[in-house]
Amino acid sequence: MITEICSVKVATIPNTMTLIVPSHFQLATATIFGASGHLLYFIKGEHHLTTPVILLTYTGIFLFTAWFQAIANQWSIGTACYYASIFLGTHLAALFSSMIFYRLFFHPLRYFPGPLDMRISKLSHVFRLLRNRSKNYELLEKLRHQYGEFVRTGPNELTIFHPDILNLATRPGNEMQRSDWYDLLLPSEPMATTRNRPDHDARKKIFDRAFKKGALTETNDRITEHVRKLESYIAATEGHPVEIDKPLFWISFDIMGDFAFGRSFNTLADEKWRYAGDLLRDFMALLGPLTPVPWLCRFGMHVPKLSDPWFDFKNWCIKRCQERLENDVKDDIFHWMMNDTGVRIPQDKIEGDAIAIIIAGSDTSASVLVFLFYFLASRPSLQQDLRAELTNVGDVWNLSNLEPLPLLNATISETLRLYPPIPSSGLRSTGPSGLTVGDTFIPPGVTIAMPPYSFGRLEDCYERAEEFIPKRWTTETHLIKNRKAYHPFGKGRFSCPGRALALRELRLIVAVLLTRYNVSLAPGEDGQKLFRDLKDEFVFAPGELHLCFARRDI
Repeated sequence: MITEICSVKVATIPNTMTLIVPSHFQLATATIFGASGHLLYFIKGEHHLTTPVILLTYTGIFLFTAWFQAIANQWSIGTACYYASIFLGTHLAALFSSMIFYRLFFHPLRYFPGPLDMRISKLSHVFRLLRNRSKNYELLEKLRHQYGEFVRTGPNELTIFHPDILNLATRPGNEMQRSDWYDLLLPSEPMATTRNRPDHDARKKIFDRAFKKGALTETNDRITEHVRKLESYIAATEGHPVEIDKPLFWISFDIMGDFAFGRSFNTLADEKWRYAGDLLRDFMALLGPLTPVPWLCRFGMHVPKLSDPWFDFKNWCIKRCQERLENDVKDDIFHWMMNDTGVRIPQDKIEGDAIAIIIAGSDTSASVLVFLFYFLASRPSLQQDLRAELTNVGDVWNLSNLEPLPLLNATISETLRLYPPIPSSGLRSTGPSGLTVGDTFIPPGVTIAMPPYSFGRLEDCYERAEEFIPKRWTTETHLIKNRKAYHPFGKGRFSCPGRALALRELRLIVAVLLTRYNVSLAPGEDGQKLFRDLKDEFVFAPGELHLCFARRDI
């Protein structure tokens, strides 16, 4: 039996209890406000930075509604909360129904193919990554094979696998902007993530000068000092199996600390500092499955316990930055940032740059080195060819001697093609005029994903694209159909300023270890763990790889 009491409905369930629900008018009002909220607010602009405010607002509405009804009608707390739940639930149902209906039938991207769940919500992208253990690179590859060059991977997102997009996104004067994903670290605002173009361009010049060959003096000596420590670490294994992914990460971490802060973190030699690398990995592991949804990342940073890896890592970076600011070091990146620009960069931006430098300068180089040594260990003939090339250069410790070596550079390039350090990120938004890719028009304000991992495997750009063939960059250039698809360090104004330093590091480590050791897969090692546990956590996080380094007679 249902009766009307004080503009609400009272539903009496015989022999049980009385439930009070909103009236038809109240439910209609909640429905109208829900649909209007979508059409007048949520459909416009970006809201990822206000997610905590939005969630708190809805929580406040629920609590106020329950409190008001309890006071006005002298209801119990349970009855008032039930009433508020029905009222707010109706509002949210209308809000989400309006969103879904619009995204499926009226959105400018409605004609682009893609999985139904991803066309409705990016949250489905997160659920997919939670199921496949953060293998976003693998997910996007499957979607490419299933749907083609243009895949709708979000309500307002296209993942494009057409090679023309790379030049369109990086050519001078293009209207494309960094997407809302780049607000991830706010209020920290590194040069690598700022969406303010004038600010980015001004700070990028500082980084370009700092990384320019010769700007940081004694570059060779500083890199070789770290590589000598790595060689000593390998020598101490005496040919026994070594889990190579760990020391390669430590050495990359130490090198970046030296060039960024004027001091090595010394993680390769001193175990007490290795927790710093663990902080970084814990943060990146958290970032991996959440990164497709910027508002979810921002919300996660406000959740206790869940956000601990981020704040632990951030505080460690800030502490290192403050230590550097207290010291007068004249030969590191921070020296250029603080003194040689004419304009002193604010400390909050310097701290943001410290975070970005550590992530971009250590994790990226380490992952490339792991794949490099996997390919070398599984191809003894390639090792022999590289040693033959290295015997003609004289001193392999001289980085200038290594720069022109064709096969060494080709081996690195082929590794970067197949396993770029940042496999699936680099989101952009189309400008007010939209964008035409090939014969396809992309509307304005659409988020564009251009996954480097997939571009390295396009058969339109590379013959035998899935195969590791270093000579495609030297004597078998016919295997490359479109060099413009190769962009492991990015292109244009947003390219990586540390490209030259990273290549010098890669060349020297490979050259030194190959001339001194025969590298092989450890007994029982087949690389399955390396690829099975490979994760896309903004940067590649390889699985374990066990190798043996047998000293050569030289």
